[in-house]
Amino acid sequence: MYTRKSVSLQRLMKFKKYYRLTIISLVFFVKYDLAQDSLQNFLASLNNNDAKSYLALVAPKKFYDSASGRIYAHTIERRLKSIDIDKVQKTFPKYLMVKNLVRLLGDPERDWYADLLLYNLTRIESLNIVGCDTRNDWLTIKRGTNITYKQLDEEMWMKYLSDLSPSSEY
Repeated sequence: MYTRKSVSLQRLMKFKKYYRLTIISLVFFVKYDLAQDSLQNFLASLNNNDAKSYLALVAPKKFYDSASGRIYAHTIERRLKSIDIDKVQKTFPKYLMVKNLVRLLGDPERDWYADLLLYNLTRIESLNIVGCDTRNDWLTIKRGTNITYKQLDEEMWMKYLSDLSPSSEY
């Protein structure tokens, strides 16, 4: 049989458990809200006219995969020089960043910059972006198709976002 003291102790332990869970949840949501606010400020500061990029020969993260026997080569990528990609990756959660950048592809003042950032953050290789030196190049129709490079990228990023987990990391 339970005594009055043991029932009170059980209630206290239960209260402590829920209290800790509530505090952890609040910390998570406050951190998420702060990241969201600073991300919105960061995204609002982007402008296509400020996007400066160059082509770079980039070394792979690893040259050889012993499990598959695959050898990785250098790739040519369009890299942003107008922003510190490492700082962006350390500051903003990947899913939140990608989701908002995909949304910016519909903004004619920020779409080119958003596309360049997506390529730089994800390190996805594509000849579409390598061949486009400017936003105007990106808006032209790809040879042999009826769609622009931008439309191709928008489709690709929507697919990428749909496959991305909210807990994904860079």
